[in-house]
Amino acid sequence: RTIQNYNCKKSAMAWGYPDTTVCFVDVVDFTHLCAELTPQAVVSLLDSLFSQLDKLTEQHRLKYIKTIGDAYMLASGVDHDEAAEHTERMFAFVLDVLKLIERYPDVMGMRFMVRIGIASGPVIAGILGGKRMQLDLWGDTVNLASRMCDLAGPMEIVLDEITYLSLSADRQATNTFHP
Repeated sequence: RTIQNYNCKKSAMAWGYPDTTVCFVDVVDFTHLCAELTPQAVVSLLDSLFSQLDKLTEQHRLKYIKTIGDAYMLASGVDHDEAAEHTERMFAFVLDVLKLIERYPDVMGMRFMVRIGIASGPVIAGILGGKRMQLDLWGDTVNLASRMCDLAGPMEIVLDEITYLSLSADRQATNTFHP
């Protein structure tokens, strides 16, 4: 819908969302995998992973934003989402991602793993450019989610405090979090 509006106007479009949750899913030791695997094997691995993440994203009614190298970025709370539940849906998504990755076969004798970072707060969303129209997000929430991902160990989810406090008490009590 937003891309169609952009096509009509042919100028940059922007929105502000005060309550979103942004997530990054990053492949652990991807640089090492690139050095050891053929180009076809690397692309096949990413294609398989990102295709499955796309399915989970859709299943949990989240918004795919983009891939950045071996990282998959998505958000909730955009596109007039139900703000009261979007953090819960994101958390359900990341738990499903970990279950998915647990079933992945070893690659080059190594266990295939991801790290996940999540942050909640305001973002600016927009569509830029004439040739490659794509929705993107900017702001401290995006930067914090990326940093949370950097802090996560293999097969860990790191949340910021706002995300943690947005989760139900049941989720808070039944999961271990790493600040």
